[in-house]
Amino acid sequence: MLFRPSFCANCGEKIERAEWHFWTSRRFCDICVTDMPVQEFAPKIIVGFAALSAVVLLFGSYLKPGQDKTELPVVRQKAVENINAVAKTTAQTPNVVVAPVTNVAEVDPATSQIAPRTLAALPHVKPEQNIKPAGEEPMYFCGAQTKKGTPCSRRVKGNVRCFQHQGMPAMVPADKLKVG
Repeated sequence: MLFRPSFCANCGEKIERAEWHFWTSRRFCDICVTDMPVQEFAPKIIVGFAALSAVVLLFGSYLKPGQDKTELPVVRQKAVENINAVAKTTAQTPNVVVAPVTNVAEVDPATSQIAPRTLAALPHVKPEQNIKPAGEEPMYFCGAQTKKGTPCSRRVKGNVRCFQHQGMPAMVPADKLKVG
């Protein structure tokens, strides 16, 4: 059931209609509707235009041609490149026959062994990093005064303040701020 006003929004006259239709005004009386056609019909026209353009866009996207099936997506191409790289490295080991892959669909498991198809199954190669042992650098609490009045409990490396409390003094001595 749509809204049925009791009074006109323009003149304040009491609205008494015997029948309410979809196209009858929901804001103005019969006299004011003729005086204010833009205020009455502009929202209806805007909503109708938006609905029509949404239908046209959805129908246009439905009719849009699909992706070219001859070319592999980028993620799949990178996976094939990684498989080929692993195949080259494992081909040097004896008793393993590995064929380079040009298309994932062309692989025949009965005739050749290949490296795993997924990137997660590839051997993990760790880049050399300068990882410090956990105990080398001591951990501290920030210790600066918060709005609540308590010391900040964020962990920081060294006896310094966290990003939020830079430049502020600690509330407690440094020996109490040290973690563990």
